[in-house]
Amino acid sequence: MFDLVAVSLLSQGEIFEVKMAIEKHTTHRCCVIYGALPPETRRQQANLFNDQDNEFDVLVASDGVGMGLNLNIRRVVFYSLSKYNGDKIVAVPASQVKQIAGRAGRRGSCYPDGLTSTLHLDDLDYLIECLKEPYEEVKKVGLFPFFEQVELFAGQFPNVTFCQLLEKFGENCRLDGSYFLCRHDNIKKVAKMLEKVQGISLEDRFNFCFAPVNIRDPKAMYHLLRFASVYSQNVQVSIAMGIPKGSAKNDAEILDLETKHQVLSMYLWLSHHFKEETFPYVKKAEEMAVDVADLLGKSLVNACWKPESRQAKKSMPQEKEEGYQRPRSLIKLHEK
Repeated sequence: MFDLVAVSLLSQGEIFEVKMAIEKHTTHRCCVIYGALPPETRRQQANLFNDQDNEFDVLVASDGVGMGLNLNIRRVVFYSLSKYNGDKIVAVPASQVKQIAGRAGRRGSCYPDGLTSTLHLDDLDYLIECLKEPYEEVKKVGLFPFFEQVELFAGQFPNVTFCQLLEKFGENCRLDGSYFLCRHDNIKKVAKMLEKVQGISLEDRFNFCFAPVNIRDPKAMYHLLRFASVYSQNVQVSIAMGIPKGSAKNDAEILDLETKHQVLSMYLWLSHHFKEETFPYVKKAEEMAVDVADLLGKSLVNACWKPESRQAKKSMPQEKEEGYQRPRSLIKLHEK
């Protein structure tokens, strides 16, 4: 029985490639879980996988499968043990490998004993090495200031932007050995974008900068900027976004649905941090979010198109005369 493929990959497009290859060459049906999916869709895919009375017995997932879901998993097979860290390809840390492998064989699940392996034989030694590693002891805790602390600090620098204020706070704060200041590059990028929005208080700017947004998604960032701009004009903030009537038919439409759900989630988050009358369309946003999550779930089940890379176009794998040659382990390649 083939129960799970845990995929640590460079793009969601490759997850769809694995899903379609399994469904094309075997009798198995696949569920899909990765980090950009809304929580409702991830739960729906998990429930589909856990249901013993259907044909969905394989879960193709990103490394995000290691957290937050109850899954009945007998076997974890790592497609890859390397990942892009935002700068370069690196080996997945041992702690994360153990977290993902530990999804197999959970107490109280259908499979109390679990198995794990790798698709590439060259990766197997690294997997075994990771599983032997002891768990790291947590020695420090991350902290970030509340608004009241930022406000007090801002009194010393009245003529700087909010982004500059955060930089100065990081330069001047002092923590003892048990704590560290949390990274806030994403917050500073949002703050930089919002500098063009005038007429909002420091507290309002602080709240907008903490809104849950993917800074790598231009459409989501545009909507956050629009929300802040409309708010600064002291008028009601509308959603101003439609949703498609049918399931996605390609990878770009899947990505668009993910963005739409993120924008709706952001609107709901902002409605809890600002006065009710400024973000009044909460019920409509909730209904739209449910509809988008449902469309995403249906789209994942029916996905049968050729995936497109969400990152820069990569060269196609070379085919030799004797046929396609499976790539060597990325772990081995990047250790050199």
